[in-house]
Amino acid sequence: MSASASAKDKIKTSSSLVNYDMLVKTATLFRPKLIIDGASAYPRDFDYPRKRKIADTVGAFLMADMAHISELVGFLSEAQLGGEGGMIFFKKDPVLDIDLESSFNNAVFSGLQVVSNCRALAGLLIALAYELVSGGSDNHLVLVDLRPLVSCFYLSSCALVPGGIRIGSPTTTTRSYTEKEFVSVAEFIHEGVHINLEAKKVASGSKLQEFMKFVTSTSFLLTHKVSDLQKRVEALTPNSLYQVYELIIPLGNWQSLGAPEFN
Repeated sequence: MSASASAKDKIKTSSSLVNYDMLVKTATLFRPKLIIDGASAYPRDFDYPRKRKIADTVGAFLMADMAHISELVGFLSEAQLGGEGGMIFFKKDPVLDIDLESSFNNAVFSGLQVVSNCRALAGLLIALAYELVSGGSDNHLVLVDLRPLVSCFYLSSCALVPGGIRIGSPTTTTRSYTEKEFVSVAEFIHEGVHINLEAKKVASGSKLQEFMKFVTSTSFLLTHKVSDLQKRVEALTPNSLYQVYELIIPLGNWQSLGAPEFN
């Protein structure tokens, strides 16, 4: 167990990108029978041809675990909404001057829009001086590293007190979001972060529990900013509030701040 964990740690470089040179060394050292290619939170494309070559060199099978990027390349996806099977019949010729084939393809296979939306989100976050894991995104997700703000946030390595935000673009893309809406999402996140920073300046105590009690109290002076942000989020995303609230209101129990409940 410790040997494989150690090998895994050496795969990543300081830039959070896969170190393929080190992968060659570790594969040669351990001579695995199977190399699994995939990740649940990696915002970059893998060099599949290079990994194929590495696997062939050591006589290993190469398995692509593509659950998190399957929407970008095929029919089924854990991120896709609705049923996993169906048939659509339409005329190949335009109807009412509408190219039905292109319309259906863009709706069902929205991979290109998913990627462009995610890049728009990542681009503005970078412009706003946030640090993204690996420095950007090539696929459907963005990982925002909030650890540089550790002096301003109550963060730790504990899973219950995360040090960052993981944002995916597929679901909201299926709700007709474009780059324009994702720019707004980035702005909302930025505003939510700054509400936290302002709250931290006037909060007393050094524990997360004390901070939570402060921001949910009736004497919290920034409630009007949270409410204003809430209204603008509602105006943009009436059908997916629960997702956006979880992203932009990292103050704690957002239901206690006046957000609606969802069942």
